[in-house]
Amino acid sequence: MENYKTRISVCSKYDPTKGKDYNNNRVANGWTLEEDTWTEASVRKRTTQDGISGNEYSTDHRSNENWVGTNAIMLDFDDGRMTESQLLDDQKSWNHDSYIYSSQNHQKPKIDKDGKTIPPCDRLRGLIPLDPPITDPSDLKAVEAYFKAKYPTIDQSFMGPSRYFAHGTTEVSSFRNSQGPLKWKEIPDLEKYRSAVPAQTWRKKTETLICLSDKVLDACGVEKMIRDVKPDDPIYCPYCGKSDLRTGDGHNAVIMINDDGMPFLFCSSCQSRGLGNDGVYNFEKVDGYVYRLALDDKLVFIDTLKARYMGGCIEPG
Repeated sequence: MENYKTRISVCSKYDPTKGKDYNNNRVANGWTLEEDTWTEASVRKRTTQDGISGNEYSTDHRSNENWVGTNAIMLDFDDGRMTESQLLDDQKSWNHDSYIYSSQNHQKPKIDKDGKTIPPCDRLRGLIPLDPPITDPSDLKAVEAYFKAKYPTIDQSFMGPSRYFAHGTTEVSSFRNSQGPLKWKEIPDLEKYRSAVPAQTWRKKTETLICLSDKVLDACGVEKMIRDVKPDDPIYCPYCGKSDLRTGDGHNAVIMINDDGMPFLFCSSCQSRGLGNDGVYNFEKVDGYVYRLALDDKLVFIDTLKARYMGGCIEPG
């Protein structure tokens, strides 16, 4: 088949010489749609040198809200249950083009969220171009359901609207270009998967706020209340820190102080997946004041006559 054009989103802020912690703090923005010819050289370059996403966004900010379509699917197998030989054998039966390659952690030991060492195993990806792009969220969910049924061990977040993938390696490398993109509208029983997609309902967007009584895990896995966590102390995000959908196992959040002197919680994982406000979670207003004043050894008391909070300090004598 003649070479054809494919589109992929690429992050200008991604640095392949840096690790996941560095890049995850920077790849919420800087996304542009690039068009390449589907050749082994171009696909290898994209998958081994760039941070990429099969999704397309309305701005340079990668988020669920800015999703406008999906131009390619990235299969993601990270726990060794799908082996290299199994996936390569299965690829031979596919009626569409694809590129199977290895992730950075392929056949390397990993430390899980409980501090245990996971032995080396196959960690693989499969890039599949689509024709036409998927532009309807219900179609996206239907195609996602098809692949989850076909590959039960796949990473369950592989088709998230804000999902991106760090660069991989060519330790495993298998390119196919004889049959063209996946014509996803011709997927067997697609209507069955589409009918199973829940109807969308509109819900007013609400802001998730941090409270002093919220509990988090510190870098050692010890539970603490937010009131006892100091700025810049590494912690696990209270919303995703121990999620099975995370590809990393380490702490991923910290409390910071903004330019107005008020605290907020920042999570690099939520930022990379387009959650929160670029990974930022503000404190509940009163709790934010109490937290900030406590850093300066100040007291907070209530003016019961005027119904307001006030701050003070203890002085000798």
